[in-house]
Amino acid sequence: MKMLRSKKGFTLLEVIISIAMIAAVALPLLSIFVQSVKTDRAANDVLNANYISQDYIERLDAQTYESALNSLPNFETVGDYHLSASITPYGTTNGMFDTACDYVHMVCYDNEKLLVVLPDGKWHMFSSVPNGMAFLTSGNSYALLANDFTFVSGTISHTKCAIIINAMKKTSSSTSTIAYSDNCKAVLYCRATATSDITMTGASETYPDMITGDTSLVHITASVYEDVTASDPIATSESYINIRNW
Repeated sequence: MKMLRSKKGFTLLEVIISIAMIAAVALPLLSIFVQSVKTDRAANDVLNANYISQDYIERLDAQTYESALNSLPNFETVGDYHLSASITPYGTTNGMFDTACDYVHMVCYDNEKLLVVLPDGKWHMFSSVPNGMAFLTSGNSYALLANDFTFVSGTISHTKCAIIINAMKKTSSSTSTIAYSDNCKAVLYCRATATSDITMTGASETYPDMITGDTSLVHITASVYEDVTASDPIATSESYINIRNW
């Protein structure tokens, strides 16, 4: 008589238990894998964002003060990211104040134009140096007036403000008076033959023929975002550079 071999299969319960055991081992590993992918992507995003922001700052070497201000990126698309930047005046007070201060830059050009850059990065290019100008502050607010008309207004971060006037390229003999609030002081750089072209109504220092006036010290902040709706940047780079005036 021929013996029949038993062909017993897995029961449903055994299959369910096996799947549960595999899942118990696989799920933690899958979670680690997913987290690793996310971490790698975040690290890659930070690396790319830092490169984009640093590259922007380095490229400013090829620009002038005016052109850099005129082309500031505002969530500008760079590959899969978005770049925004700000340029604000900076300088050294040389002991003018015993605390930190904000800065105003006034740069005269040999074509009679005047570039004024305010503490919050707002700016205005005058076609010629106004006869009368005023930089007035009240609390954390400021206003730039020229010939009694307000051209620019905004906010300041500190209670003190230094006004740096670079008149080394000013060639005409036209005169101008610059007034400012009591919490402000002015520093004038000019040619020795033009010290009387600009009159300052408050505390001030004048340095004839001390600098060439080719550059201005500015503070650059460049931030890279994942998308235009993001409130926090992936990375931010800051730097102080001497940007060309012309």
